[in-house]
Amino acid sequence: MKSISIKRGARAGIAVFALALIAFVAFKNWIPGGASRRASVLLSDDLVRRGPTAPSLKVLIPASALYAPAILANGGTGLHEEGLFNKHHGVSVDLHIEEDANACLELLSSGKADLVWMSTDSLARAYPLIRSINPVAILLAGYSRGGDLVVARSLPASPRDYRTKRIACAAYTPHHFMMLYLLSLAGVRPDEVKWRLTRTPADAARLFARGKADICAAGRRDMGALPGRGAGTRVLLSTEDAPGIFTGLLVARESTVALQKEHLAGFVKGWFEGLDSMTGDMGPAEELIAREFKTDAADARSELENCSFAGYAENRAFFSIDDAEWDGFANLFDKACALYHGEYSEGAPLSGFARNTDLLVSLEKELRAYRSPGKQRPLAPSAGGEPLPGTITLRFPLNGIVPDFESRGELARFARDAHAFSGCAIALYGREDPAEDRWRNLAPQRAREAARILVSRHRIPPARIVLPGERPTEALPGDGDARGVDARLVAPRRGL
Repeated sequence: MKSISIKRGARAGIAVFALALIAFVAFKNWIPGGASRRASVLLSDDLVRRGPTAPSLKVLIPASALYAPAILANGGTGLHEEGLFNKHHGVSVDLHIEEDANACLELLSSGKADLVWMSTDSLARAYPLIRSINPVAILLAGYSRGGDLVVARSLPASPRDYRTKRIACAAYTPHHFMMLYLLSLAGVRPDEVKWRLTRTPADAARLFARGKADICAAGRRDMGALPGRGAGTRVLLSTEDAPGIFTGLLVARESTVALQKEHLAGFVKGWFEGLDSMTGDMGPAEELIAREFKTDAADARSELENCSFAGYAENRAFFSIDDAEWDGFANLFDKACALYHGEYSEGAPLSGFARNTDLLVSLEKELRAYRSPGKQRPLAPSAGGEPLPGTITLRFPLNGIVPDFESRGELARFARDAHAFSGCAIALYGREDPAEDRWRNLAPQRAREAARILVSRHRIPPARIVLPGERPTEALPGDGDARGVDARLVAPRRGL
C-alpha cells in the first residue's frame, strides 16, 4: 500500500487555512449542531458597532412632569455639558421631547435613540412586534396620581350597561389600557363595546364634550379645558384610585445595557440625583418644566402634583428585586399582553424577558443614598363610594367558613387587581344558605375569613377592607351565590 506524504510547506498551508476557517466561524458565531445565536444578535446590532465610545446617550421623553428628574439633571432638553449628568457622572445626554410612543420605538429599533420613555402597557402591546431588538425596561419613573380620569355622563347601572356605551379614548395609550382594565373587571370583552378611538386624549375629550361618546378616558387637563365639562359628568375612575396602572418607564435595548453599561449607569445615577434635588424644593423643577413645556408656573406646579415619583426603593419593589406586596411590572405587563393580544397558552410570561435590573442591582450602594420627594400618605378608603363594575363570589362548603380551592384562586386574582387599584376600598359581604345552621352565624365569619386571606396571604392593608356591621358601605350584595362571599372594589366619589 502506498503512503501519502505531505510536504512541510503544504502542511503549513493547511494549518493557515484551518486557522482562518476557525476565525471566520468564531466571527459569525456559527457552531455546527445548532448552538445559541444570542451572541450573533449582539454582534449584528448597530449599537454595538458604535460601541461604548458613543459620544452621548440620546434619550427621548414625553412632555410630562413625571420625567422632570432627567430635565433637572440635564439642565433642560438638548445637549448640556454643564448638567449633572456630565459634571458628576461623566455621561453626555442628548435629551429630546417625543410624545409619540410608536416613533420612540422606531427610533429605538433603528439605533437612533438609546433610551426612550414608555408606559408598561405600551411596551407590552408592542413587544411581540419588536421582540427581536430585545427591548427592556430599566427604570420606573413613577405613576400618575390623579392626573388621568375615566368619566361618564351617567353611571352604568350594571356591567351589562357598558356594552351599550360609546367609549372615547386615544388608541393604544395608557388611557386605552385604563379603559380595557375597567371593562375586564366587568367581564366585558373589548369587541363588545362601541369604541371611538382618537389620535390624542384631547381629541377624545372633545368627542365627549360634543356628545359623541358616553364614556371618556383622558387627562384631567384635557377634560378641564372643555367648556361646561362638569355638567352631568361623573368620575368613574381616577389614577388616584388606580395609580398602579398608569406608569412611566425608561426602556433600552438589551445590547445597550450590555455594551454601554457605564453610560447608562451614569444616566441612572444622574436621574436619582435629579430626583434628590426635588426633595424639599420643587421650585427649580417648576421653572424648568414651565420653560421646556412652554407653560406657566401654576400649570407646571399642578403637573408635578399629579405625579408620584418612584425612588430607589419603589423601583426595587416594582421590578421584584425585593420581596414586595405586589409584583408591579410583571402583573401590569402580563395583564396588558392578555388584554391586547389574548391569553398566552404556552411558554413563560413575556414580562420576564422585558426587564433588566442589572443597573438597579449593581448600583445599589450609590442609589440608596439618594432621597426622593415625600409621598402623600394615602387616605384610608371611605365607606361611601362608587362600586367598580364586576363582583367575584367566593363559594364555601355547607356550614363551612373556608372557601373552596377554586375560590381561593379567584381571590388571588382579585387581590392582584386590588393592588393595581390601590386607592379603592374592598367590600366583602358574607352570605349563608337558609339550609345551613343559623346558630353558626356563618355570613360574617365567611367575610372575616376572606379578609384574613387578603391581608395575610396577599398583603392587602386591613384599612382598605370594609365588612358589614363594622363600616356601612353602599357596595353590598349583588347577585352572588347564597352560600359565599361577594367581593368588589369601591372607588371614592371624586369630582372633576
